[in-house]
This record gives sequence, C-alpha cells and structure tokens, in this order.
Amino acid sequence: MSQPHQSLNQRLLAVMAAHADQPCFQIKKRDRYQNISYQRFQARLIRLMNFFRSQGLDAGERVALVADNSVDWMVTYVACLLSGLVAVPVRTSLPVETIHNILQETGARLALIQDEEPVRFIAGAQTLPDLKTILVTNSVLASPPWLVPIDAVFADTLPPADEIETLLAQAKRIPPDALAAIKYVPTETGRLQGAMFDHGQLSATLRYMAHWFEFEEDDLAFTIMQWTELPNLLAGLHYFLMGIPNALIENLESLADNMRETSPTIMLDIPYTYEKFFEGFTTWLSDQPEVYQKVVRWALAKGKEYRAAGPNASPELRQEYLRADLTFFSRFKGQLGGRIRAFYSTGGSLSREVTEFYEALGIPLINVYSLTEAGGFPAGGRPATNHPGSVGQISSGFEVRLAQDGEILIHGKTVMRGFWPTPQQSGRIFNEEGWLRSGDIGRIDADAYLHVTDRKRHIMVLSTGR
Repeated sequence: MSQPHQSLNQRLLAVMAAHADQPCFQIKKRDRYQNISYQRFQARLIRLMNFFRSQGLDAGERVALVADNSVDWMVTYVACLLSGLVAVPVRTSLPVETIHNILQETGARLALIQDEEPVRFIAGAQTLPDLKTILVTNSVLASPPWLVPIDAVFADTLPPADEIETLLAQAKRIPPDALAAIKYVPTETGRLQGAMFDHGQLSATLRYMAHWFEFEEDDLAFTIMQWTELPNLLAGLHYFLMGIPNALIENLESLADNMRETSPTIMLDIPYTYEKFFEGFTTWLSDQPEVYQKVVRWALAKGKEYRAAGPNASPELRQEYLRADLTFFSRFKGQLGGRIRAFYSTGGSLSREVTEFYEALGIPLINVYSLTEAGGFPAGGRPATNHPGSVGQISSGFEVRLAQDGEILIHGKTVMRGFWPTPQQSGRIFNEEGWLRSGDIGRIDADAYLHVTDRKRHIMVLSTGR
C-alpha cells in the first residue's frame, strides 16, 4: 500500500520493486498470451531513461507518443514521468497534418511513432526544428540516424549500477508542480487544444480513483480503448500501481478470442463496446430456434426479477435464477472468458435496455463520468452501489454543482492547469468563479447520484467515445 506522502514517481518505483516477479501486462505474441513482469518492464524503462539522457533531453521538454497500445507505449510514458519530461499522447487516427501541428505547437524533442505515413510526412516537412529523434516501433523504417528502432534501445546493455541509482534518485525528486502531460482535446472552436496536467494532479487523480475503482486479489484487467484517451490511460496506470495485471487486446477482430484466452475480471471501456456485445447477442438469438429463444427470454426475465429483488429474493426465485444461470448466463459469460465480475463504461450514455441486459446476466455495468479537462472521473460508482441510469456519485477530490441552465460545473485539484502554451487564455472553459464548464447538462438526484441528461456544447460525443 502506498503512503499518502509519496509522489507519483515514488509510487511507480515502489510498485515495481514490490511486485518485481509478478506480471504487470499480458500481451499476445507467437499465438499465445505471455506475461510481462514488473522487473522486465523496469529493465526496459531504465534503458529508455538512459537513452533520453543520451539524447540530451532536459526536464520539461516534450515527448510525443503517436502509437497504439503496447508495453513499449507504457514504458515510454512512464519513462517520461520518471525523467521529468512531458508526455504528449496523440491519436494515431488523426490526419498526419494534425499530428504534425501538435508536434510543432508543443516543440516536441522526441516522438514515438508507429505508422510509416506520419514518419515520412514529418521527415519531408522539415518544419519541426525542435524534433531531434524519432523512435519507431517498426525497425524497417529506420535508416537515417534520427530514426531509432525502439527495440534497439531495449537491446542495449543496462547502464552501470551507480548511473541507475542516479537516474532513479532524480526521478524521486521531481516536484509535484512539474508539468507531466499535455492531452489534446476538441474545443468549441473545432480546434484541438492541449490540456496541461502536472505530477501532483496525476498522483491525486490515481488516489481518488482508488476510492471507487476497487480490486480483488485475483483480478485481471482487459484493455481495448487506446491510452491516448485519458480515462483509459488513467485506468492503465491505476492497474499498474495496484499490482493488477493488464491484458492488452491483440486487435478488434480478435476481441472475443482474446477475452476467452485471458479470462479477465474487470474492464473499463466505452459504451460502443458493450453495445456491440449486446448486438452480437441479439443477432445470435434471432438465429436460434423459437423454442430456445423462449428459454433465453425466460432466463433474462428471471435475471432482471432476481436482481430487482436483491436480498429479498424468495427461495423459489433463487432456484429459478440458478437454473437460468446454468442454462444460459454461464454460457454467455463463457464467451467473455467466464470470470467477468464488473464492466465500467465511460465516454457516453448507455441505453437502459443494454444496462438491464448485463444486470440480468449478473455483470454490473457501471457508468462513470470522465472529462479530460477535469483530469479524471468527477463521478464514479462501485458494483455494490451501482445505480443504473446515473454516472455514479461525486468522486473524492471533486466538487460538482449545477449552473442555472443545468450545466455541470466541476472544481478540484486535478482540473487542468490550462491550455498549452498559454494557460492564461483558457478562460472560456472556466466560469467567473473558476469552475470548469463541462458542457454537459445534468441533474443530481435525492440520493446524490449524478445524471448526465444532455449536451450543451456543440461537440458531438459518440458512443465510440469520439
């Protein structure tokens, strides 16, 4: 258990020492999932920190991460934190011109880039004088000296013990007000702007999450959504700090296979994923014989009845639910690995039909409220206190109130410091009292649960989270 006074970097180093031989990630390689231990993660981490030093990177300089989820991505992000560099996660789906503009605006000195197109565009543009090195995940692209395969960095020898000690000692001394990350978000103008967060804010966010995002000893997380989205990055860091192994999806086409291969217990994702599971179920059900469709509908009805009754369920209803579980629920859950105990959903609304379906199966589908500019999750819930239709109760570390027009206003330590590079020009997103304007319309019910009912800003938020 971490100490309250520990910095984020101190917590990261402590967990790697405490769980050295335990897995922090599971990745698909050579047709099977393999464990990556904390010790192996740290060995890569130290090599990359040493590489940053060899490139002459100074604290406060920016490093862009333009790649999809991988252990190398998280190693790079954590190496930035421990080195005092500022991580700039960038979606790979953005147009190459937009990626170029983000690198230009942040003055990125180094970039981790996955795809060939942005590498070639950036190399040909010759308008990024600050960018000195590109780390590539595909070694085939490497030819000029400023293109470095990240595998070559990880294959290098570890620095001497005294140099490692110096690197880690410096990491522990990075102050909480040091800038840690810049996350680009869409604004009302249609232009992406970089929300800034410091080490103290990230550390506070992860501590607040522990109040509602709780784990059991044998938990295994499963990650689909990209870490370039702040909610999923925070979830990934939370798993890491709590010693929970995290299985990474191979690709979307392999989603069901990957879940069966890993048997995860928890997952945080966007509504689209849970809707696709539900759509797959309804399509499958429509192809079944009518007699079996009736059995499944009976099972779902009993599941809803049983969940609604809670501890007051009669012995007869308990027996009927057990039969429903044996005839259908266990088979469906087996398609998801057989061990799922909770789904968390963020980034959009879920229909009552979808929520009730999972509740009937015995899988709580818990809506939580995330907002990038707020630096985390202003509202969240636990499986035991799930309140379908809401996004949970106000989280520790946040204050939430409603404006006269119903807009959700947020205040707290983790709210962004402002937009890069001129935080003083971020006024439009804050009201006159300094509260963050979420752009969401909501209400707070009698039990203190927050409900998001509409959108005020003219930015379309899809169930895909985009």
